[in-house]
Amino acid sequence: MPRSLLRRLRPIDLVAGAALVAVGAYFAVAAMPWPQAGASFRLIGPQGEIVVVQLPELAKIPPLDLPAACAKVAVHNERARNLNASSFGHEGEYLHTVYAAAEAGCSGGERDYPFYDELGEVLAFGESRGDADQLIAATREALRRAPSAQQAALQLRGLNRRLNPIADQLAPELYLIGAEAMEAHLNYCTGEDAAACRVHSHWARGENLAAAGRWRADAGSLRAGIAAYREALRDVPDQSKGWIELHTLIGSALAQLSENVDQRGSATLLLQALQEYVLASRAVGPSDQATWAMINQNVCSIREPYAAISKDRAGIRLAIEECEKAGAYYREQGEKSNEAAAHHNMARGYARLADWDDEEASAVRAIEHARRAVALYGDDDAALSQAFAQVYLARALLDAADFARKRPLDGAEQAQTLLTEARQNLDAAEPVLRGAQAKRYLEPLEDLRRRLASASNAAS
Repeated sequence: MPRSLLRRLRPIDLVAGAALVAVGAYFAVAAMPWPQAGASFRLIGPQGEIVVVQLPELAKIPPLDLPAACAKVAVHNERARNLNASSFGHEGEYLHTVYAAAEAGCSGGERDYPFYDELGEVLAFGESRGDADQLIAATREALRRAPSAQQAALQLRGLNRRLNPIADQLAPELYLIGAEAMEAHLNYCTGEDAAACRVHSHWARGENLAAAGRWRADAGSLRAGIAAYREALRDVPDQSKGWIELHTLIGSALAQLSENVDQRGSATLLLQALQEYVLASRAVGPSDQATWAMINQNVCSIREPYAAISKDRAGIRLAIEECEKAGAYYREQGEKSNEAAAHHNMARGYARLADWDDEEASAVRAIEHARRAVALYGDDDAALSQAFAQVYLARALLDAADFARKRPLDGAEQAQTLLTEARQNLDAAEPVLRGAQAKRYLEPLEDLRRRLASASNAAS
């Protein structure tokens, strides 16, 4: 993210899946876009009544390509039958499952809820945006045909669960579908598990909105995400693990929101973000290493831009120390994307010191950490995060090239090497970011393109 890479926490595993719910007002007008044609969905409510919800982002997905989906069913079922007939064991129930309802519907049989539900299972392992659209379209048809409240709620949760990794790697706008689905899921939160269901729904909606706001430079989504987290807090016991994590998520979203305002507003939001983490940290036990690593990681990523406002060198060095602690923990645990975020934030800190003190050694350290972040994201198949890290690495390389040109002997040659590497990183990142329409990161990329062209012309 332009100022920080904040570790995203996932919703805690609650019993919301079993909870059924009373009908309530489904979508606040201020939180959701105005309904589009075809965005209304009539679902069976928890008491058998009809509930009408608006899912405009879900309605935008193209219709299901049934022949293509059925071709995948045929391939999968043939492989499953062959595996079941062989003497070799294979892990994974999915590989051995023959989807009979999907196969029957593809052969001209009934195409009702079981058919589309099984299509969703078969289509859940695609790799492209087209595959994602097929999965969503099949799930949408299953949702429309859900014969009970339990099955309607199941499909809404399934949309959120399946879309999260797809959105993170391919298309951030898909987070908005997850947010819609979990808002609609609130209609199914009643009975003895109603509170846990509400927590799960608001929490997941908050994560989706915050992620969409981060990638799309959308302050409205970030504010809506913060509001959703605060709704979740209403049903979470004080000082509990969920309470701690929700406060850290609010802090992270406030830090992201700070990138959308002027410097004065940014300082206020960053301070509020730090205060959320201070509040959360008071409830964390000294032996809870995982939570302390997360707190160190995110406080580092908030403290760095906050210290930068007043050129607070001590604050920058403290941020680097916090990220070093987090990075060491994530390296030991093999959590590559989280370790990458620590390296990215350390790179930003060293870049600040290099700029303020005209210190080439810090610029070199910034490159080292930025390169490591790019490599770790690549190892973890985090395509969007790797693309953003490549943009930041290009910036660090351009900064170092400015230092290199000042050296009288090999400076020009070294600068050219750094500029070439910067261009390579921008070339690799651009198609990924453009494909995802990641507005927040395309603007810095274009600025760096202009800076690279100017530096290259000066060198020649």
